[in-house]
Amino acid sequence: MVNIVNCLLTRKCNLACSYCQISGNIDTPLKPNEYPGSQWYFKNEKDTSWWVNTLTSYWSANKDVFFILYGGEPFVRWELLADVVNHLNSIGGHYTIISSCNEGIKKNIYRFFERVSKVEGFTASIDPGFYLSPGGTRKEIEDDEIYKSNTGYATLLELMRDGLVKDP
Repeated sequence: MVNIVNCLLTRKCNLACSYCQISGNIDTPLKPNEYPGSQWYFKNEKDTSWWVNTLTSYWSANKDVFFILYGGEPFVRWELLADVVNHLNSIGGHYTIISSCNEGIKKNIYRFFERVSKVEGFTASIDPGFYLSPGGTRKEIEDDEIYKSNTGYATLLELMRDGLVKDP
C-alpha cells in the first residue's frame, strides 16, 4: 500500500540555486545516461487531468495517502496547483505544498489563494540559520539559496499572519 506520494508537478523554477538537481543542475555528471536531458522534462510536463486522475487513483487505493506537492517551484504553475489542491480538498485528500515562497513568485501565491478555499499543509523550503532575518533586497542577497531562504521566511510569516494556511 502506498502511503506517501511525492508529486513533482514541475521542474521549472524562477531561481537557479547551485545545489538544485530538480530544476537547476539536472544535467550533472551524476545523471544516468539513460535519462533524458533537462529540456525533455521542461517540455513534457503533465497537465491537470493527468495529475487529477493519478492522484485520485492513489487516493482510491488508500484514503489516508499523503501527497507532497512540489517542484522546481510549484507556484510557477499556480493554476495547475490550484486545480490539484481544489480536487484534493473535494475528495478529502491529505497533502502539503512545498514552495520556496520567494519574492519572485509571491504574486502567483496570492493568485493561487484567490482560487483555493483552503490549504491543508504548507511547507516553506527555507534553510535554517543566519538567513532568517526579514529584510534585504534582491540586489543585497546575491546567492539564490540565501535569497530563497530570506524572502521565503518573510512570505511564510505573512501567509501565517493572514491566516491563509491551516498547517504551516
